[in-house]
Amino acid sequence: MYSYTDPCTHELKTITYDMTAPVVISYYGQTRAFTYADMQNGTFDSWLNTVYSQFASNPCQGVLVNTTTTSTTNL
Repeated sequence: MYSYTDPCTHELKTITYDMTAPVVISYYGQTRAFTYADMQNGTFDSWLNTVYSQFASNPCQGVLVNTTTTSTTNL
């Protein structure tokens, strides 16, 4: 689980995801995958603010979260 402040609405939001797999985030049509480390070291927050600054004149859009699952099969 990760909490952040939406730069557009200034509301505290929470993302719940499996921390062992990357999470795919879409914001203002920009999409990027983030690891657990990216969420903890500020990479996600920096990206979110950069994207918002590019689209600040547009109406607020929520962050869309898609989780990915990786599985390994031994044959």
